[in-house]
Amino acid sequence: MLKCIELIQQTLLSSVSVLDYLKSTMQKCFGESDIHDGYFYFPASLGGPELQNLFFKLVRLRDSVYENPELVLDGYFKTEEDDDDDDHHHFLP
Repeated sequence: MLKCIELIQQTLLSSVSVLDYLKSTMQKCFGESDIHDGYFYFPASLGGPELQNLFFKLVRLRDSVYENPELVLDGYFKTEEDDDDDDHHHFLP
């Protein structure tokens, strides 16, 4: 998936990254060429443009995806079934 996103970015922006594009645009508009990359990730509440890096989100997501989600669901269903049995015995003689 990361390769796909990278390919889309390269296709849309040629060989220029989003940061490079924003820096060159700001230089044309304001004449400022010494802008640190971190500025672009500042939240809007602090005066930054709040740029989001999709790659960071995907890497975090990758680590939280289960290799075999069936095991997790089986455990959930077993717990739910046990709880139902306990409730059944509690409310019905």
